[in-house]
Amino acid sequence: MNEQESSATRVIPRTLLFVVLIVIGVLHICAAWFNVGYIHPDEHFQLLEFAHQRLEHSPVSDLPWEFGKRLRPTLQPAIAMVAVKTLAAVGIDSPFAAAFVLRLISSLAGLGVSLWLCFYSFRWFSDDRLKRLVFYLTCFFWATPMLHARSRFRMPSSTRPALASRIPRRWR
Repeated sequence: MNEQESSATRVIPRTLLFVVLIVIGVLHICAAWFNVGYIHPDEHFQLLEFAHQRLEHSPVSDLPWEFGKRLRPTLQPAIAMVAVKTLAAVGIDSPFAAAFVLRLISSLAGLGVSLWLCFYSFRWFSDDRLKRLVFYLTCFFWATPMLHARSRFRMPSSTRPALASRIPRRWR
């Protein structure tokens, strides 16, 4: 058991921690399921359209100008391509199923990073009551599941500092 896990189970009883994680996991899955439409056109025109072009479903002329200038990262379109190809391999060709799977991936990734940041932040607080408050605010802030379920280009860039801090100092 690492330092963060032992700190979390010391502050929050293991059974309660398990129940809360199940509840927020279900909330994130529901957010991925019930989140329809889009918040910003970037979700389609700079993510899904790039993936569709790579899958040869749309011509290059339909893509935004950033495609020709190579200004956008390719990680999220690549993830979308893999998800669509995987669904097609098992006989699911529905764009709605693909959209759900992409929202689910985004939601669970966002949840994982949020929880990791929460547990990482415990080292900054000496009072266990503050640690519990941070945990509950992280888990039950009303907008978090909806925001995590949206695929945007800016989402991975906001998680990079959290992930980079996990790199051991000797490798930096």
